[in-house]
Amino acid sequence: MGYVGGALSFFLSAAGVYSAGYAIISELDVSVFSFLEDFQDNDDYIALLDDEEIGKPMYDFLSFTAWDTLVMMLAIFFHFAVLLGTGWTIAFLIINNIKTLWDADNASSTGNIPIDKGWKMLLFGLIFGGIDYIAGWAVSYQKTTILEMVGFHPHEVTKTTTYTTTSTTPQFGTITE
Repeated sequence: MGYVGGALSFFLSAAGVYSAGYAIISELDVSVFSFLEDFQDNDDYIALLDDEEIGKPMYDFLSFTAWDTLVMMLAIFFHFAVLLGTGWTIAFLIINNIKTLWDADNASSTGNIPIDKGWKMLLFGLIFGGIDYIAGWAVSYQKTTILEMVGFHPHEVTKTTTYTTTSTTPQFGTITE
């Protein structure tokens, strides 16, 4: 039972990291392609950078956004490393404790590990693995907010266009061109 606690700790941590990593990277990918969609086919991006008036601010915006995104991704991957490290460490401690109990019981020739210690280790692994999974899930749930902090997330814009048409109708007579 204690080995199951160690396995739960590691696999729940890995599942939390995987779900958060998939969510944040796919959302970042959507954000980048949403930005590029506006400039991809008509060379507006190059025209903006070549413009004397807005070229420098656009270049600065792109540079700062790239650096902000890099720092954010490094912080998120550090979070992932902490989650995996916690899961691996707890799994190692649980498995090492079970091995120590097993060796002590074999030395005293009882051959049994007390069931309450097995349940405690199972619960310990489940709690730590569950916390790591929830920490990974929190990142995947807040992915939109995280990407909006660096200003690189697609926003929906409602565009209203008004057309004015003028028609002339003769009151009498014939109009010829």
